[in-house]
Amino acid sequence: MSTISIINTRLSKYLKISTMTSLSTAVIFAFFMSFKTGLWHGIISGIVFGIILGIVMALFLVSMDYFYTRKLPDAAVSVYQEKELQLSGDIIHIYEICLNVLTELKYVKDILSQKEKLAISAVTKPTITSYGERISIHLETLQSDVINLRISSEPIIKKTLLDYGKNYNNVISISKQILRKL
Repeated sequence: MSTISIINTRLSKYLKISTMTSLSTAVIFAFFMSFKTGLWHGIISGIVFGIILGIVMALFLVSMDYFYTRKLPDAAVSVYQEKELQLSGDIIHIYEICLNVLTELKYVKDILSQKEKLAISAVTKPTITSYGERISIHLETLQSDVINLRISSEPIIKKTLLDYGKNYNNVISISKQILRKL
């Protein structure tokens, strides 16, 4: 990705955050203020206050996201992360290693192993920066001696706009641990 593309991606992501926080805050405040001060006055003051508070919240969230992701590669901008590895060896042995790696991770809460489909799904524990992530591992045989391993990580809540690089770190960390055990 070029630098301009990354800047555009970050800007569009940050504009979405600013818009969503401002509008949702404005609607909520307008609703409650209309009961307190009358319909039109409440709507106008609620919208003005909501937009101001939404912009402040957006500045805080954008600053946090930039702080956490500024040293990560350009690929870490997206909340959906995926990494593919081409490996050689017995597919069942690689599957067991992947399952073992996920089992050893302290931040993984639940694991669903589907050996017949050569797939593993895991859910991480919520943290202060995330409601949790959904991690998936899929294996498939490309050739008789080549195994394709696909690791993906995404937020549990689909409409999440910021992940502070957590999904990128999940994918990189898991792939490094799998390669170390092979």
